Amino acid sequence: MDKYSIIDSLCYLPTEEVLVDLVVSTPPQMAGYSNVFWPRAAHIFGVEGLDLDKMKRSVPEEELKDIVASKMRNLSTPIEEFVGQLDEMGVEKAVIFNMDEEIS
Repeated sequence: MDKYSIIDSLCYLPTEEVLVDLVVSTPPQMAGYSNVFWPRAAHIFGVEGLDLDKMKRSVPEEELKDIVASKMRNLSTPIEEFVGQLDEMGVEKAVIFNMDEEIS
């Protein structure tokens, strides 16, 4: 069998910092995405449905980060371990996706 190279063209790092940022720092112009993704993930945080949007409006951001981080620790992977997993899967290259949502 031929060996194929694997290239991950949209690679989010599963570190605690990145996962917390994905949940907490969604800018207002992307709020609609919560309607698509959040209901399927809310149970991980012990939050029902779209209550995250309510929390984002009523809980100070640093406090919300602490709440989310406490739930994300079990889901996150240290960068060194993640790179090892990519190596094991045969991923030769991964494009780290990043954007600054605060720049319009």
